[in-house]
Amino acid sequence: MNGTGNESPLFRIVAVCGKGGSGKTTLVSLMAGVLLETGRRTLLIDADPTAGLLFALGQKVNKTVAEIREEVIRRARRIATEEDRTELAGSIDYFLMEALVEKGGLSLLSMGRQEGPGCFCPVNDLLREAIETLSQHFDLTIIDGEAGIEQINRRVMRRVDTWAVVTDRSRRGFETARLISDLIGRFAPSSATGLVINRADGTGVEPGCYAPLFSQGVLGCIPEDEELATFDRQWRPLLELPATSPAVAAVREIMGKLGL
Repeated sequence: MNGTGNESPLFRIVAVCGKGGSGKTTLVSLMAGVLLETGRRTLLIDADPTAGLLFALGQKVNKTVAEIREEVIRRARRIATEEDRTELAGSIDYFLMEALVEKGGLSLLSMGRQEGPGCFCPVNDLLREAIETLSQHFDLTIIDGEAGIEQINRRVMRRVDTWAVVTDRSRRGFETARLISDLIGRFAPSSATGLVINRADGTGVEPGCYAPLFSQGVLGCIPEDEELATFDRQWRPLLELPATSPAVAAVREIMGKLGL
């Protein structure tokens, strides 16, 4: 993909990132609700260790990728032959499929908590490759990234073709968005990036000076939405927000600009 947003690859990988509390999970949840209506086969990856997407969607998983990693490491330590190693590598795909939670045309995969001490790099590489292979079986993959820029620094999000960088109207949010844009330009210069402004109540930093930093400029603004806030307070799944919700309508327009 050349980053223009005009091509239509067989499958898309979209990463949503931004500072903590900016509204990344809200955006991904509302995108999921719109996609449920279309029946499009979509893989949602909750890459935030706090598992906020699981709560927002009202879903539970039996196993996370972090737990799969620990299981693979335990088995790897008992490996005696090359045949055993090949069999273990081949079983990772099965483990991932077992960890998927499905709802309509949506499939959800939770990454779980970050790696602790004693990084086992070969296993991490196998898992990353397996997730990339898994994503090719879906029309669209959306990644709800962890807060800040660490995952981009570690290049965890490989093969992403579109980045939606979320900010609230605070200066810190916009500055974090700028840093993320700079990193994407270094690590993934051919991908498309766009800015999404959450809780756009007309106060705070003006986005005009930041828009040129993104290849697709400002994708849209998600307004303050009392109904969404009520759902959040009551721990109700955001998938159940009605189509008349101002936030849902705004996200639908954002997705249209992304060609989703």
